[in-house]
Parts: sequence; structure tokens; C-alpha cells
Amino acid sequence: MFTVTKKKFADFNIMSAGLHKAIISAFAETKPKLAPWADITKQTQTTFENEEGAKISMWNNFIGYRNKTDFPDGKAPKGFQFMSSEGHNENYLVNSTTKDRVVSDERTADAVRIFLEFLEESGTVDEGQEFDSIDEIIQFAAEHLVGTEMGVKVRINADNKSEVHHTMRLADVEAKLNVEADA
Repeated sequence: MFTVTKKKFADFNIMSAGLHKAIISAFAETKPKLAPWADITKQTQTTFENEEGAKISMWNNFIGYRNKTDFPDGKAPKGFQFMSSEGHNENYLVNSTTKDRVVSDERTADAVRIFLEFLEESGTVDEGQEFDSIDEIIQFAAEHLVGTEMGVKVRINADNKSEVHHTMRLADVEAKLNVEADA
């Protein structure tokens, strides 16, 4: 037998703004929220937890798309349109027939580079390590990240919500926290 109960939000503690030593408590491939386009972005969610049990999650996308800023006149080519998800202003270039976004090789390379830098900071890979595909990178991360300790800088964004600003090596965050404690 299963009994329905209310969710207990009182137990959920969001990491405050500032610098934290944290452990990666969860990592998973996720699907983004519904959007007006047909294609799905490869995305992961990494959850960090500090010593006090406060948590925060970081999402990484692995595919970058062309958008309105790629067109000096701000007009989509024939057969395409600019679309954004509800409440956002991404202005992605979308094929009007298939509703698929147009991939940007440069933005995709940046997205993958950012995630690989995160893996290097976590100490799970060494500089120069190579992967053959995005799927291989995600699989590696799923097998190696949980339980890893590292630094997390949390900030309050324009929507007044906590977000991961950046991550750093554990030794770097320990050194910065020691300097702050000594001051």
C-alpha cells in the first residue's frame, strides 16, 4: 500500500551565496523543459552539497545553437524563424518546417569545453585527456563525479534565485576560505 503525503519542503536547504566546499551528491543526464522546438538538447544536472547539507544544482548543455545575434540584420533566412522558450529570450534559429534548431559548431565546442574544464577542476580527468563523443563524456562523468569534492561559488541571479556561478578545484577553495577566515 502507498499513501499520498505532502512534500516536505522544510527539509530542503538551498546553498547560500558565497564560496563553498562541496561534494557532488548526484549527477544525471536530464531532459530540458518543454519548448516550442522539436529537437532535444543533451543536458546534465550536477548537484552539490556542502557540509551543512545545503544543496544547489548546475545544468550543462552540450549542444549550442545559432540565434538572432548571428544575423546582422536580425532577420531569419527564408524557411526559418527565431523562437524562444516561455519566459526567455534565446531567439534560436529554428527550421519552420521541422521545428529543429540550427546547431552552431562554435557554441557546441564552447559548451563541451566548459564541461571538460569542470571535469578537470573536479580532478576526475587530467589535462589532455580525450573523448570521442559527447555521450562518452557524459558516461565518464556519470561514473566518476559522484562523491567528488570541489569548490562552488554561488551567486544570486537577476531573478533573485541562487545559481552556480562557477566551480573550482578543492585546493583553491580551501585556500580562499582559509584567507577569509584569517582576515
